[in-house]
Amino acid sequence: MSFVKRRSVSDGALTVRDAESLLFGRRIASVNVSDSDDLPRLLARARAASVELLVARVASELTGRIRELEAAGAALCDKLITFSQPIPPQPGAVAEDVAVIRLAVPADAAALHGLGRRAFSEFGGHWHTDRRLPNALCTQLYAQWAASLASTANASQMTVLALTPVGDIAGFLALAEREAGVWEVPLAAVEPSARGRNLLSSMARHALRLLAVTQSGILLYETQVTNHAAIRSVVRIGFMPATSRYTFHMWLDAT
Repeated sequence: MSFVKRRSVSDGALTVRDAESLLFGRRIASVNVSDSDDLPRLLARARAASVELLVARVASELTGRIRELEAAGAALCDKLITFSQPIPPQPGAVAEDVAVIRLAVPADAAALHGLGRRAFSEFGGHWHTDRRLPNALCTQLYAQWAASLASTANASQMTVLALTPVGDIAGFLALAEREAGVWEVPLAAVEPSARGRNLLSSMARHALRLLAVTQSGILLYETQVTNHAAIRSVVRIGFMPATSRYTFHMWLDAT
């Protein structure tokens, strides 16, 4: 089993989430909380930056930090588990693929927007769990993100599509290079009507073959621990558990 340790980010590295702030009309920032962070200082910096909602991610083994966040009023939104698989030295066979696969192009934006809206309309993690955020806007956030994947292809990011027999998009899996030798899946989804057909497995397998042509290293896939279907899909093609972390939302405004 390969183990991937996430790099710690200091309490000075608040990242303002522009897209989310614009969509929800609230100033939103995120931070990765390390074991050495001073939580009161972190929260003071967030308030000084006029942050209204702080999204805090913390490794699941940092129980002391988790207790501090909860004591400070942060609400648990989800638990994420990351799976990893080495990028193979040679492209694998294609015999198991169950769908036609291609890369996304700008003309796919509208179709990806619709797929994202349908796939995430009843999503059970992160933004959708926060009752102060309108559910429809949470879904719209993922739809906009999915649409943006059609126009961001370059050497360090691309999006794999699974097609139906008539050529419609039935699923997508985005790839992004986090650092040299480490690729991740920022977002993936399958059309609700196409689930149960191993499309996610096919897209992940194709992604590994695609990366194998020019890359070496690992591919990471992260999802909610409750997303059993996705977990089964990646485990069946060789992904192994690597790390886990929690997502907390902490509202810093007065209301």
